[in-house]
Amino acid sequence: MMRRLSGDTVKLIGRQLCALCHPTPTLSLKIVLDQVCSYDNLVDSVVEAFRYLTPLDADVMFYVVLMTLDDPSSSRVKDDAVNAAHWLQSLSLFVAAFSHRHENPSLGYVLGYVLKQVVRMVHTEDAPPVFETTVLSDTILRLAAIDVMANATDDQVLALQGGYHLHLEAFSMVSPWVLPQDATLDAVLAASTSCRLTRRLAQWLTSIIAGKDQALPLAVAMCIHADKVLKLTSLPLSNVLVIYDREIERVYQLFNLLYTNLKPERYARVVPGPHVLASEYGLSWGLAILWGRPNISRRLVQDLKRWEETGETINVQIVERSVPSECHTPDARPTSRACSGDGSREDSSKATAHGVAQPSAHPDEAINIEIVDTVAIVTAALKAAEADDAAVDAEQAVKVEPAKGTMAKLPNTDSGSKMDVDEKDDAVPRIVADLQFEAPLLPREYVEYVAQTLPPAAIEAGLSPEFAAVFWTLSLYDIEVPSDRYAKEVEIQTQFTKRIDGLTKLAHGSRSKAAGLAQARVRASAAIENLNKEMLEQKQHVSRIRRWLIAQKDYWFCMAHEQRRLVTQALLQHCVLPRAVLSASDASFCAKFLWMMHYPLATNKFSLMIVYDQIFGESLSTLLAAFTENEARNYAKFLNSSLTFLAPLHKTEANYKERAVNSWRGLTGFQQQWRYERGYLPPKSRTILQQMPAKPSESSGDERRIKPSCTMLAYDDFRTVMRKWQVNLTKAFIVALDSKRNDTVRNGILALKEMQKSFPVILQYGQRIMAKVDEVATGRASENNQPENAGSPDSDKNLKVMAASYGARTAAIRQQ
Repeated sequence: MMRRLSGDTVKLIGRQLCALCHPTPTLSLKIVLDQVCSYDNLVDSVVEAFRYLTPLDADVMFYVVLMTLDDPSSSRVKDDAVNAAHWLQSLSLFVAAFSHRHENPSLGYVLGYVLKQVVRMVHTEDAPPVFETTVLSDTILRLAAIDVMANATDDQVLALQGGYHLHLEAFSMVSPWVLPQDATLDAVLAASTSCRLTRRLAQWLTSIIAGKDQALPLAVAMCIHADKVLKLTSLPLSNVLVIYDREIERVYQLFNLLYTNLKPERYARVVPGPHVLASEYGLSWGLAILWGRPNISRRLVQDLKRWEETGETINVQIVERSVPSECHTPDARPTSRACSGDGSREDSSKATAHGVAQPSAHPDEAINIEIVDTVAIVTAALKAAEADDAAVDAEQAVKVEPAKGTMAKLPNTDSGSKMDVDEKDDAVPRIVADLQFEAPLLPREYVEYVAQTLPPAAIEAGLSPEFAAVFWTLSLYDIEVPSDRYAKEVEIQTQFTKRIDGLTKLAHGSRSKAAGLAQARVRASAAIENLNKEMLEQKQHVSRIRRWLIAQKDYWFCMAHEQRRLVTQALLQHCVLPRAVLSASDASFCAKFLWMMHYPLATNKFSLMIVYDQIFGESLSTLLAAFTENEARNYAKFLNSSLTFLAPLHKTEANYKERAVNSWRGLTGFQQQWRYERGYLPPKSRTILQQMPAKPSESSGDERRIKPSCTMLAYDDFRTVMRKWQVNLTKAFIVALDSKRNDTVRNGILALKEMQKSFPVILQYGQRIMAKVDEVATGRASENNQPENAGSPDSDKNLKVMAASYGARTAAIRQQ
């Protein structure tokens, strides 16, 4: 009978098959499911045939599914030790398809079995990975249409940046509402019905997971399972990295399901804050903040609205010194000087400082990356500048005396409002001996946990726990409104309504089709209204977040070490790098938030130049060797976004002066000479939310925030630094492509693909990289290197295909 079952005979044979299974369901259904496990092309036909099963038979069918899953004699993994066995994949597809077609609540027992298997692995020493999680992943994909997003597109990242309704459009590569111009009436009705069914099934699946109190246990178990996979020693490292990536993707898939289908109040009751998940449940910080961030964000949104309505103030405990800083007035700015290696003073045009390479007589001349050793130059300049900084700060420390403590109050108004202290203290910079600052509106237990996890050396360097808490709390939704993505989705819905209006006349002959079209139009109009309302709400929220950041930005690094590289390394180690590799959204957030700290926030004592100098260093080759494939993609997206911010500055001097060294806005991120001691506190910013006039009057901006002894990096010097970064990236990628490990070579090619729009931009360096890529594509690299841990022939073939694909894409871009 199974041989006669097909799509054409499903009704006739389906009735006979279900009638045959009813007297002996355990035996008969076992035979049917064994056939499904062997031949996955039977899944759809069997699911359609099982519509004639009685409720009791359906329950028995799920019992047989559980018995099949729990069969100890069946191997769960293929011979490659990475992918789930064929029978397990087929059975997983069947369970997902049957639940999508019939909505049987017994699905909860199958998910409960998966949870128990994961928990068993977590509590067993050196246990193999749980491949049954593929059942959960396929079920979420089939019922909720939420796919894993290992390589999210730019449109998907922008959709994830929006609110609830825009968030829903991020999970599919192509919007289901996009129809061809000649779409028929049935196609329009099918698209509307499909979207409505998907949302209903997503809610149903969420209710099964959350209704059985499986949401938090499943989330915690999946996270710990992924972390434990990374520590397995019984599998080759390459296999471990692939399995780890896949399990992390499924963790994000489960998170997207629960986050988009649970109301915020219920989500907060089900999932605790990140500090609780990390301390009590043992989750790694990256996954704990993923699941706990909605809880913290919900409280922050409510508190920000109340803060705006009530006008509450933020208290900052400050212990001031009796004498202000040396830069009382902008007119007292001395001639810029730099310190040479022997301690003598030289003109700044001939010196180098803090890793900033000085331009040659011909800045556009190509640099021979095989001969020029920029590292030695940068290191020597750094030591000289740091020695000079220490001498200047020692002199200033003798001149000032500690004074009594004062209390400053920051109102929650826009930039330009005054602090509740003396007028003179607000008008000039000052030095504070100590500063006790509490990040406003964040739970104290959350900030205190962050402070406990940071090493003392990082806090001593100046990385405040309050800043770390703010950095990990915020997301793309909080700092930028994807207006273009909202407009695109509104346009899609508008075109859909126009198509419905054009087909209305064709539906007059069928009352059901006419009613369906009317309902589809109502839903599309409601979607447009919801998207517009959501965008307005997000704009208001981003505005409140911006004012919240303005109120505290000058205190984040106020007590930072005089050697700014120390706080930069702490910032990268404990904030930027761990988050940039988590997902494409986190990578984009890191790049945008770092830039926002410089422009327009003008964060006190934050050197964006040093941050970028560390990021675009030659250490990238070491990072690529340590990353998994998804981490390499995400970090490359972060690098690409960072270079995208710098490209306009490199293009014209006007852009550079406006966004990099604008003294009217008090920007200090591109300073070449650094003279900011511990406790430096500038006047409040007044120009962040203002439009810069064509001819700003004297002392109308934030010039007083910049110390007179600090020199801005010249435009020609900046172009030279950009070239140096291109050199560093080129060296790093060449080292990665020359590696003896296939994993490192693969990560290098994946990173190059993600950075194709921004790197390489210099022809000479692009030719060198393409030469190495061609070696990988033709197999010459593997023959020359003779890898110690060379993979299978299939793995080498995949590398060749990836390299050839990158070469073809690069050639196509060059021809445009």
